[in-house]
Amino acid sequence: LSSFATNPLDVVKTRIMLGQTPAQFPLRAMITIGRQEGIQALWSGFIPRLIWSATFFAVGISTYEIALANILKMIPSTSVQEPSCAHPQSADGRHGIALPNPSRIPGMIKRFYDDSVVSAQVMLTT
Repeated sequence: LSSFATNPLDVVKTRIMLGQTPAQFPLRAMITIGRQEGIQALWSGFIPRLIWSATFFAVGISTYEIALANILKMIPSTSVQEPSCAHPQSADGRHGIALPNPSRIPGMIKRFYDDSVVSAQVMLTT
Protein backbone atom coordinates (compact mmCIF):
# COMPACT_ATOMS: atom_id res chain seq x y z
CA LEU A 1 0.00 0.00 0.00
CA SER A 2 2.76 2.46 0.85
CA SER A 3 4.54 1.68 -2.43
CA PHE A 4 1.36 2.43 -4.34
CA ALA A 5 0.77 5.69 -2.46
CA THR A 6 4.33 7.02 -2.78
CA ASN A 7 5.15 5.85 -6.31
CA PRO A 8 3.92 9.09 -7.98
CA LEU A 9 6.25 11.10 -5.74
CA ASP A 10 9.13 8.79 -6.61
CA VAL A 11 8.42 9.18 -10.35
CA VAL A 12 8.32 12.98 -9.98
CA LYS A 13 11.54 13.03 -7.91
CA THR A 14 13.37 10.87 -10.46
CA ARG A 15 12.22 12.93 -13.42
CA ILE A 16 13.16 16.24 -11.76
CA MET A 17 16.60 14.83 -10.87
CA LEU A 18 17.15 13.62 -14.45
CA GLY A 19 15.84 16.86 -15.94
CA GLN A 20 13.08 15.08 -17.85
CA THR A 21 10.40 17.55 -16.81
CA PRO A 22 10.57 21.33 -17.20
CA ALA A 23 8.81 21.87 -13.87
CA GLN A 24 11.06 22.19 -10.84
CA PHE A 25 8.38 21.95 -8.16
CA PRO A 26 6.94 18.50 -7.32
CA LEU A 27 3.25 19.40 -7.53
CA ARG A 28 3.69 21.26 -10.83
CA ALA A 29 5.78 18.36 -12.20
CA MET A 30 3.09 15.86 -11.14
CA ILE A 31 0.41 17.89 -12.96
CA THR A 32 2.63 18.21 -16.05
CA ILE A 33 3.35 14.48 -16.20
CA GLY A 34 -0.34 13.68 -15.69
CA ARG A 35 -1.41 16.02 -18.51
CA GLN A 36 1.29 15.07 -21.02
CA GLU A 37 1.53 11.29 -20.47
CA GLY A 38 -1.65 10.41 -18.64
CA ILE A 39 -2.26 9.69 -14.98
CA GLN A 40 -0.99 6.09 -15.32
CA ALA A 41 2.53 7.46 -16.00
CA LEU A 42 2.75 8.46 -12.33
CA TRP A 43 2.67 4.76 -11.43
CA SER A 44 5.27 3.66 -14.00
CA GLY A 45 7.76 1.29 -12.42
CA PHE A 46 5.34 0.28 -9.68
CA ILE A 47 5.70 -3.50 -10.18
CA PRO A 48 9.53 -3.52 -9.98
CA ARG A 49 9.35 -1.27 -6.91
CA LEU A 50 6.81 -3.60 -5.31
CA ILE A 51 9.04 -6.62 -5.98
CA TRP A 52 12.04 -4.72 -4.56
CA SER A 53 10.12 -3.74 -1.41
CA ALA A 54 8.70 -7.24 -0.88
CA THR A 55 12.16 -8.77 -1.24
CA PHE A 56 13.69 -6.45 1.35
CA PHE A 57 10.73 -6.96 3.67
CA ALA A 58 11.19 -10.74 3.47
CA VAL A 59 14.94 -10.43 4.11
CA GLY A 60 14.30 -8.08 7.04
CA ILE A 61 11.74 -10.36 8.68
CA SER A 62 13.96 -13.42 8.16
CA THR A 63 16.97 -11.62 9.64
CA TYR A 64 14.89 -10.53 12.63
CA GLU A 65 13.65 -14.07 13.26
CA ILE A 66 17.15 -15.57 13.02
CA ALA A 67 18.61 -12.88 15.29
CA LEU A 68 15.82 -13.37 17.82
CA ALA A 69 16.36 -17.14 17.84
CA ASN A 70 20.11 -16.66 18.40
CA ILE A 71 19.55 -14.11 21.17
CA LEU A 72 17.14 -16.46 22.92
CA LYS A 73 19.79 -19.21 22.70
CA MET A 74 22.18 -16.91 24.59
CA ILE A 75 19.84 -16.66 27.56
CA PRO A 76 20.96 -19.16 30.20
CA SER A 77 18.29 -21.64 31.22
CA THR A 78 18.69 -20.55 34.86
CA SER A 79 17.48 -17.09 33.91
CA VAL A 80 14.08 -18.38 32.86
CA GLN A 81 11.69 -17.88 35.70
CA GLU A 82 9.55 -20.71 36.96
CA PRO A 83 6.02 -20.66 35.59
CA SER A 84 3.55 -18.82 37.70
CA CYS A 85 0.12 -17.38 37.31
CA ALA A 86 1.76 -14.32 35.70
CA HIS A 87 2.96 -16.45 32.79
CA PRO A 88 0.11 -17.68 30.59
CA GLN A 89 0.11 -21.35 29.73
CA SER A 90 -0.66 -22.46 26.20
CA ALA A 91 -2.98 -25.32 25.33
CA ASP A 92 -0.06 -27.75 24.95
CA GLY A 93 1.24 -26.99 28.46
CA ARG A 94 4.23 -24.82 27.52
CA HIS A 95 4.89 -21.62 29.39
CA GLY A 96 6.12 -18.28 28.07
CA ILE A 97 9.78 -17.35 28.48
CA ALA A 98 10.80 -14.64 30.93
CA LEU A 99 13.78 -12.58 29.85
CA PRO A 100 16.70 -12.08 32.25
CA ASN A 101 17.34 -9.00 34.31
CA PRO A 102 18.44 -6.21 31.91
CA SER A 103 21.61 -5.65 33.92
CA ARG A 104 22.82 -9.13 32.84
CA ILE A 105 22.38 -8.52 29.11
CA PRO A 106 25.75 -6.72 28.50
CA GLY A 107 27.62 -9.68 30.01
CA MET A 108 25.65 -12.11 27.88
CA ILE A 109 26.43 -10.10 24.74
CA LYS A 110 30.12 -9.99 25.68
CA ARG A 111 30.17 -13.79 26.12
CA PHE A 112 28.45 -14.21 22.75
CA TYR A 113 31.00 -11.86 21.13
CA ASP A 114 33.93 -13.65 22.78
CA ASP A 115 32.60 -17.03 21.63
CA SER A 116 32.21 -15.65 18.08
CA VAL A 117 35.79 -14.32 18.05
CA VAL A 118 37.12 -17.67 19.26
CA SER A 119 35.08 -19.51 16.61
CA ALA A 120 36.40 -17.16 13.89
CA GLN A 121 40.00 -17.68 15.07
CA VAL A 122 39.55 -21.46 15.01
CA MET A 123 38.12 -21.29 11.48
CA LEU A 124 41.01 -19.12 10.27
CA THR A 125 43.67 -21.40 11.71
CA THR A 126 42.25 -24.62 10.23
